[in-house]
Amino acid sequence: MKSMLFALIIGVLLAGSLGASPAAAQSTCGTTYTVQKGDYLNSIARKCSTTASAILAVNPGIKNWNIIFPGQLLKLPAGTQPSAVAGSVYIVKPGDTLSGIAALFKVSLSSILKVNASITNANRIEKGQQIKLPEGAAQVRTAGITPASGKAGDGITLGATGFKPNSEVDIRFGLTESATESIVKVTTDSRGAVLQKVNVPTTAQTGKAYVFVVRSTANTAETAVSNAFTVGETASDKKEYVVVRGDSLRKIADRFDSTVAAILALNPKITNPNLILVGQRITIPVGQSGAAVSLIPTTGTAGSKITVVADGFPVNQNVDVRLELQGTSTVVVVDGKTDVSGYMKIEVTLPSSAKAGEKWLVRVITSDLAKAVEAVSGTFTIK
Repeated sequence: MKSMLFALIIGVLLAGSLGASPAAAQSTCGTTYTVQKGDYLNSIARKCSTTASAILAVNPGIKNWNIIFPGQLLKLPAGTQPSAVAGSVYIVKPGDTLSGIAALFKVSLSSILKVNASITNANRIEKGQQIKLPEGAAQVRTAGITPASGKAGDGITLGATGFKPNSEVDIRFGLTESATESIVKVTTDSRGAVLQKVNVPTTAQTGKAYVFVVRSTANTAETAVSNAFTVGETASDKKEYVVVRGDSLRKIADRFDSTVAAILALNPKITNPNLILVGQRITIPVGQSGAAVSLIPTTGTAGSKITVVADGFPVNQNVDVRLELQGTSTVVVVDGKTDVSGYMKIEVTLPSSAKAGEKWLVRVITSDLAKAVEAVSGTFTIK
């Protein structure tokens, strides 16, 4: 505990000294990035068109990816900034898997891995990650953007595939596919792809979700629509949302670049993650798509059963579900596994010997990855 406290003090002092420098005020993506208030590794990765894993690989001094400080200078992986047009690239959307992307473009999984050396685990890709497509990939019209939330005027990266080679396309922006305005016209590369930095129009309204549309100027029927971009929300923002017909927590989480577990943590009145009602008001932690764990309920007696919801983890991964008594070494470990979306729901039982007033928590940690991914829940209080 003393060594951890010492490390935190040093980190705070270091952050303060870095923050005093005028150079630390910059927060653009290049060879380095200066951490800003409210930043976390996943948000920086999305902003700079890379992954948290890639940032960790070039910053070995980061021992805990959940602890970074305002003013801290991070190295960014080579190739973080794409050129205006740079070959066939697919931008990962919520719910994507690498095998699904391979099937979409009619190529083998091994061929995708071969041209994406930074992917060390085929089961682990992240929303907003740029996937290079191998030679021979099918011409499938797609469009994707990263990040999926931000403010009017922010820059985003747009990737599109499946258009005619060396042809002009119109990049458009609007609330729906049928109500867009032109931002810029660009030319596809020799494989009919575009990878382009564009700015969200300053006229975009806070709190609304927009789409980017890529359309051939020669044939307007040749069109691809991106995933949604929510304007005016940052990683630290919370938004009140009213449930509409057809909603589920998964759909809402994907729409606002969040996770089911993060939503549950802010909405303790939701006792069943599979049951929400039309008209129900829920609070959304916009942009918080990193690994998260939530407990249902958060109070109970010794021997109670707790539903553990974990989300934002690598897909199809074995995990240890650790039930820990706060402040002690007492721990109960249960095996679990995430599904194809990085989600897991599992039930654990508190020890019957637990005493009133004790606070327990659940830590979920991947068990098979070289660099483990973990998240910790809030506390469960014994009555």
